[in-house]
Amino acid sequence: MRKSAYIITLWVLVLVFGGCDRPADDASAGGESMLVNLDLAIRLSDVSQAATRAEYVDAATEDELMHTLRIIVVRPDNTVEDNRLFDLTTAADRYRAPKFTVAGNEWKRIYLFANEATQIATAGTDPVVLRKLVDYDLGSIAPGHSFPREALANLEIRLDGKTDELRGPLPMSESHRVWMPNEDHSCSLWITRAAVKFTFRLVNRAAANHTYRITGLTIDKLAHKEYLLPRDATYATHEAEDGTLIREITDFSVPLQGNNGYYTYGRESGMKVSVPAGDKTVVLDPIYLLEGKFTDPADKRNYSMSLWIDGAKMSSYFPDLSLLPRNTHVVVTIALTGAEAQWQVELVPYTTKILEPSFGLDEVKDPI
Repeated sequence: MRKSAYIITLWVLVLVFGGCDRPADDASAGGESMLVNLDLAIRLSDVSQAATRAEYVDAATEDELMHTLRIIVVRPDNTVEDNRLFDLTTAADRYRAPKFTVAGNEWKRIYLFANEATQIATAGTDPVVLRKLVDYDLGSIAPGHSFPREALANLEIRLDGKTDELRGPLPMSESHRVWMPNEDHSCSLWITRAAVKFTFRLVNRAAANHTYRITGLTIDKLAHKEYLLPRDATYATHEAEDGTLIREITDFSVPLQGNNGYYTYGRESGMKVSVPAGDKTVVLDPIYLLEGKFTDPADKRNYSMSLWIDGAKMSSYFPDLSLLPRNTHVVVTIALTGAEAQWQVELVPYTTKILEPSFGLDEVKDPI
């Protein structure tokens, strides 16, 4: 993976890749300001101009697309110039918003929030318990008033219980610094999913006519909290072989230090999955959790997983995986062959990186 090419933080915001360029003379002040039209096109961060769909949405679920989009425009003096919520008629990975009439000849800060009505679900309860994503009304940020920069910088998404996960359309956010000239102007911006997606593919490759039964799943060292807006995110871009522009997050800040106060996520209650014989593949429902960092201080290992297969708990660490940035899709393919379970991990969309250990899941002698 390439190192950082650009840095975005809430306090010092860089220009958008391929979007609204800095004026050659950097004229950010002076001259009369006119009212002009700003035309904004918003796309998901893993959709380049050449791409037809996002790699992250390989299941094409509408939960991974934009359903609503809020655009907040802030002037250099921190005054809110506009705040609009767009309810998209169909879920989309791109959206061209109606024109904004704004003052020209100045820098703007533009904040993007998609799917703000997302809820946190506590799985394993009947009925499932739902609560709000964040305890803040983004619609209360009124034009003509001061923008609550510090409050938004500190907004957090929290997963409190070990069975909590994001439910419904995924939250998305970004912030950009844009130069607005004294003339009508078009700008293409991108927005980032504030979630990590886990997909588990189970393949029955046993020689015998045996159906495997999966009764539990855990992922260890996950983060309880993340910032709603990317914090200190370092972005790098490169071009794939097919010409698609790939953007990856190579570093970011988390709300809690010391490995971000990790916990173990679990689907251990009432899970009953059968993997039929005959080289059949079963894909578990995707799991949406939070970005995080973890490195074991003792041996430098990091995230790990466990599966309960035919009553036996089998566990192993993810190899070479200490960062889980937002908008990452972790695809785990597990081949069940007799008494063994061999596995492979792929990280997409910001890169296709295959992590293939020389070992499989290790059986733990404490069957469920």
